[in-house]
Amino acid sequence: MPQTHQKPTHSQAKKPAGKILGGPLWLLLLLSLLSPLPAQANELKQHLSPYLAMHGDDPVNWRNWSADVLRQAQRQNKLIFISSGYFSCYWCHRMHQDVYVHADAAAVLNRYTVPVKVDRELNPALDAYLIDFARRSTGRAGWPIHVLLTPDGLPFYAFIYQPKERFIGIIQRAARLWQQQPARITQAARKALQLPQPYDPKAQPTLTRNTLRQLFLTQLQARMDDFSGGLKGQQKFPETPLLLNVLRLKNLPEPIRDWFNLTLEAMAQQHLRDHVDGGFFRYTVDPAWHTPHYEKMLYDNAQLAELYLRAGKRFQRNDWIQIGLETLDFIQRRLYNPKTQLYVGSLSAVDAHAEEGGNYLLSPQQLQALLTPEHYRLVAEHWQLDLPGPWEGRWLAQTIDDPRWPAIRQRLRQAFTPPPRDDKQILAWNALLINAWVAAADATGDPVWRQQAKALYQRLYTLLLQSDPPRALGENGQPIGGAMLADHALLLRAARALEQDTTTLQRLTEQRFLTSVGWKLSGIPLLPGMTGSTWLPDDDLPSLTALLDVHAPSRLAGAEPAIHQSPLASGSYLWALPTP
Repeated sequence: MPQTHQKPTHSQAKKPAGKILGGPLWLLLLLSLLSPLPAQANELKQHLSPYLAMHGDDPVNWRNWSADVLRQAQRQNKLIFISSGYFSCYWCHRMHQDVYVHADAAAVLNRYTVPVKVDRELNPALDAYLIDFARRSTGRAGWPIHVLLTPDGLPFYAFIYQPKERFIGIIQRAARLWQQQPARITQAARKALQLPQPYDPKAQPTLTRNTLRQLFLTQLQARMDDFSGGLKGQQKFPETPLLLNVLRLKNLPEPIRDWFNLTLEAMAQQHLRDHVDGGFFRYTVDPAWHTPHYEKMLYDNAQLAELYLRAGKRFQRNDWIQIGLETLDFIQRRLYNPKTQLYVGSLSAVDAHAEEGGNYLLSPQQLQALLTPEHYRLVAEHWQLDLPGPWEGRWLAQTIDDPRWPAIRQRLRQAFTPPPRDDKQILAWNALLINAWVAAADATGDPVWRQQAKALYQRLYTLLLQSDPPRALGENGQPIGGAMLADHALLLRAARALEQDTTTLQRLTEQRFLTSVGWKLSGIPLLPGMTGSTWLPDDDLPSLTALLDVHAPSRLAGAEPAIHQSPLASGSYLWALPTP
């Protein structure tokens, strides 16, 4: 990442020789001493990350995350302010427009902090560290996440979206407290720090696969939503790694099998899925899968395609196989970059006018202009266009069980303007697509899918074999960032699905990321407490530690306390632990 070299302070500048002090140069030097130093440049302009680049014209003196940030903060005795988000996030765009483009908010940040902007997709290790701190210290987290750190890099305060005046107040109060009581903040931050402990290299796991299965299913039955599918909660996420682990279990209890079927039906039929352009949205903001949060992510759609294809084959559901294939078609149409033969990360939740969901919501007037009178009458009847529109007078398309629906969908798709896309091609997320293509080959018997999977695997494998492999590629193939643990672990998972030799990739992964306390998420962690972990949960992605530690008894033993505490988030360990 680009570095900004600091100009010397006035105290560091050399005095001019005495013999020229009476000449014109003396006056120029005096004027320069009386003038303010030039402002620190915003480092994000024209960054290869669309998320970071959109902050490139902010009046904030944004820094890229690096060791130099810590050095600057210590030299100037300033707090570090880290803001982490991503391009397809609606609230990240809101924070940008509501706060960072305004001179008064920027002035406060520039005066009291060293401000850092992070693309969470390029640096998931730092983002996970910040999110974990926010959850432990406040009980909540989300994006954009903001964390204030001491100049030594100790986090002490976290918050999510705030309007401008409240944001300015938070920064001013934190700076005042740091100026008045730095020892108190440092002491509290050190006390809250969680440092991982070394695992015992001679330990053996006592937990078996059957025991974890019982714990996993018991917690699932307590958490599953029997009415709407998915897990209980105010929002509904696809929870795809969890569902894939359920699918792999044999002899499912009937209540869990019924819940599994209900969940796949609800996700496919309600508004988690885009019924016009294809693909799945990130999540819904309500428990009935009704109102989506409109970003579409490659990692969600690749995993959901695999889920529907594998579930369709197991339960002989051709309609589910078709949903999986349609999701792969969406990925190919909207996310493929022919310049690199890789797939970009996401489509934004906001349209070109910064309106959330604006590309997907349709008014009756738009529908009348797009459809024939016959097709409009059909849509009006089924979508109840005579009632007030659920989304401020507009509707989100839903499938109609009628032979005329495919023609209607095709007309709406032709008129659809896709939202802005984040054109980073992240290696880890592309690796997930390999597993989806293998599932397509298994479900359809078409060998072309497996051939595609092998070609993509070889492309990613070649990138990771480099001495300094990238986390992602830019639109024209430029390397961005450094490869993370997820890029290696998910390619290992893909290699197993393709029955490729994994020896070299496993060795490289251990050399780059394994420590005495477990797995580092990134190659060069800069903050205390980022040194490693023996357990990572199933979340948006499958557990990386479970994928890597299949043949590592000592690290599996080190993960056992966390598995017992969170069995539902440890489903991937069902395939890593020994059988009884």
